[in-house]
Amino acid sequence: KSFTKMIRGISSMLAAVMATTVCPIVAYADEDQPYDFEVDGLRFNIISEEEKTCELTFNTDTFYPGDIVVPEIANGYTVAKLGLYAFYCCYDLTSVSIPQTVTEYGEWCFVDTKLKNIDISKNVTTIYGNTFDGNKELEAFNVENDNPNYKSVDGVLFRRDMKTLLMAPCKLSGTYYIPDTVENLANNAFAFCKLLEEVYIPESVTYMEASMFIDCTSLRKVKLPSSLTSIPPATFSNCKSLVEVVIPERVETIGFGAFGACESLKEITLPLNLKTMDWGVFKGCCSLEKVVFNKSLQSIGAWSFQNCSSLKAVTLPVSLEVMEEDIFSGCSSLEEINVEEGNNNFVSENGILFSADMATLIVFPVGRNLKEYIVPGSVEIIGGGAFRSSSLERITMTSVKEIQPYGFAACESLAIISFGDLLETIGYDAFYKCPKIRTINLPATVSYIGDTAFGRCTGLESITVLNSVPPVVGEDEDVFDQETLASASLYVPESAIVDYKTADVWKNFVSILPLESGIESINPESASHDAVWFNIYGQRVQTPVSDPGIYLIHKNGKMEKILIK
Repeated sequence: KSFTKMIRGISSMLAAVMATTVCPIVAYADEDQPYDFEVDGLRFNIISEEEKTCELTFNTDTFYPGDIVVPEIANGYTVAKLGLYAFYCCYDLTSVSIPQTVTEYGEWCFVDTKLKNIDISKNVTTIYGNTFDGNKELEAFNVENDNPNYKSVDGVLFRRDMKTLLMAPCKLSGTYYIPDTVENLANNAFAFCKLLEEVYIPESVTYMEASMFIDCTSLRKVKLPSSLTSIPPATFSNCKSLVEVVIPERVETIGFGAFGACESLKEITLPLNLKTMDWGVFKGCCSLEKVVFNKSLQSIGAWSFQNCSSLKAVTLPVSLEVMEEDIFSGCSSLEEINVEEGNNNFVSENGILFSADMATLIVFPVGRNLKEYIVPGSVEIIGGGAFRSSSLERITMTSVKEIQPYGFAACESLAIISFGDLLETIGYDAFYKCPKIRTINLPATVSYIGDTAFGRCTGLESITVLNSVPPVVGEDEDVFDQETLASASLYVPESAIVDYKTADVWKNFVSILPLESGIESINPESASHDAVWFNIYGQRVQTPVSDPGIYLIHKNGKMEKILIK
């Protein structure tokens, strides 16, 4: 679970990066990262006593506003470097004059300033990949002509040999043709160029680093070179205007979030040699209507098509071997998932995706808008997020042993659940945010329930557990909300009441009652037979009912117990 939470956290951070770059408060306070001396409001750390050199460091008190002139000599030391975070998030910085003595621009040195121009003298030998991230007002890099290491052409920063494009200023606009000398595109090279509309990448380029065009919100068209063998992570994340991109046929991997939130992208054809899609590749592509899969794709990462709300149907290739969790969650229009004949790992039945042996239900397309579904008798596992956000009102499971995390999360219309009598494990968040569920009847086989499995099930009134041994709960011990613990009744075998009153989570129910005390009536005629009837295992039964026993009836949004003698 902790791994999944970590990945969810990374996904959330990526989503935040897609939207904007925001400077957090610098973590290194003065007392944690002391400076050696201060001159005219500028703070410095000594690099070498022997060579009498120092570096400019950040000032968390002032964040260096206005026009800053960095001296050549400070307190008898030569200023040789702009240190780590030197001008980090200096929003009110308007200009910086940097002396010829400076040879190194440190990591995150100019992150998220509002500078319009950044000068690089002939003596600068070292610039890092993250030195200039997020300067959204930047119009040009200006490198002195005789610098042997770096060069600027039309305001764009390159290495001197013109083989690596390091960074374009964020104000770069219109159409840009990358020079045909370039072989490598550095990390974030065009990030946040919101006015950029088209980019042509020459065939000379063989390598691109991550986040190349992240948040280029006006970018409509990109020509990629045929030599590429991978699309790095977050390459086109949040390129909201992108309508045309052809992925070269040699590409074998697509990194996480590569096309995340490309809201104008309507169709994509995956290349013939593609084998692996990492997580979240097309997450949030809300206009995507058609995906053409290739014949060699082997693996699709988690959330790859999450919230692709215009996608109606997909056909998975015969080569596919691995599908991670929540790939199609939030695809509100998805009606069917088909699988090419001959696939040894997956099969489709009535547009619903199963494992090849029909033992695991993997994805139930929520665009089907079914109100009731009976899970096939062969199914033992409900996959992670399988029914997430569906419009189901009633679900019947006869042979299911495990419901994996998020299995029915956010099914806001789900009211009636028949678990069957084989269920053993309910994963975390399995029924999270299902507010219309009023009654839960868990069979005697249930032995484990994960954290927040029934969180935000605000309509819960009664929980019946037939197991005489209280099921083990998740490590956070928050299977139910506090409101549920206070207001809902827990019914358990009379012989097990003491155990439940001392067991983790279960002991927090205010009302713990023996099963028999929940019976509303012993006269079957008092309950209308046009109601829905269930046995104590949650299985629906035919009416009229004559066999003796305890039954549950559901009518007009309420559930009650009936004893037939």
